[in-house]
Amino acid sequence: MTGLGNSREHAAVLGAGMAGLLAARVLSEFYETVTVVERDPLPDTPAQRRGIPQGRHLHGLLTRGSHVLEELFPGLLGELVSAGAHVLDDGDLSRVYVRIGPYGLNRSGKFSDPAALVGYLASRPLLEFHVRRRVGALGNVRFLDGHDVVELIATTADRVTGVRVVNRDNGNDIALNTDLVVDATGRFPRTPAFLENLGHGRPAEQRSTTHATYSSQLLRIPEGTIAEKLMMVAQPRRGEPRGALTAYEHGTWMLTVGRFAIDPEPPTDLAAMLAVAEQFTPSSILAGLQSAEPLGDVAVFRYTGAVWRRYDHMPDSRQDYLSPATRCAASTPFTGKA
Repeated sequence: MTGLGNSREHAAVLGAGMAGLLAARVLSEFYETVTVVERDPLPDTPAQRRGIPQGRHLHGLLTRGSHVLEELFPGLLGELVSAGAHVLDDGDLSRVYVRIGPYGLNRSGKFSDPAALVGYLASRPLLEFHVRRRVGALGNVRFLDGHDVVELIATTADRVTGVRVVNRDNGNDIALNTDLVVDATGRFPRTPAFLENLGHGRPAEQRSTTHATYSSQLLRIPEGTIAEKLMMVAQPRRGEPRGALTAYEHGTWMLTVGRFAIDPEPPTDLAAMLAVAEQFTPSSILAGLQSAEPLGDVAVFRYTGAVWRRYDHMPDSRQDYLSPATRCAASTPFTGKA
């Protein structure tokens, strides 16, 4: 979201998740100062935080995503590996177990072009921490964590001039004067209500009818217990159990089981998750899971469908609020996993 001026003194990014961090990195090349506003206190180590509930579920980087991160932050992938992330870059098919219904990926030999499909296996907290540290090292980017976004500021109905935030600890109110505001707050953005308050109405919404429920558990598994680094099993019919297991840093693993349906009683402990996993997991991997130590509680997510906010369908006169890049991002189907 942008005003109509040409000044590039100050940009504000609302939200310090992956979308906000990458936006701040790009904006740092074009604005004298970039301020990233985040509701959560940002930890000094890789750690789960309240504002990223999906951090407690399975994450990984595929080839194109890892290439983009390396372009923006040269050397980042090596840092992740040094910090314990696993990398699947040799094309060795024995390191993965992938099955869709009755059909399994060939597990002998190697890909003819291993570089075509490279995966980095790391937890969301580890990935976000290293990206955030790189963004924080940029000389013109600052973080304003522990602050709530109260409202966007518009001096006239056709120009955004700032954002008002409040310190969650002491209640101090701060008005940030900006030339650009990027709303990267994720699942509950303030932009639709802001446009409505200015008399422009809200963007139309399209909702999917996809439903899913899945449970995830972070585990510690003794080294060498499971030969594979990644397992993924999908089922062709709705309601059938499916899941994934991936190796993370420092001997930790993430196990996820779920269904494409709203499960009224999803598993909430490791024993119940293993009972579901038994239905699709090969015996060698299941034997390794029997020795797993749960780390923390099971995280349950109920997915009730995506929302696509059609900023691109608003009348042209209202598009002044959105830069071309923002219009493109706002037209992307919303996943709820910012």
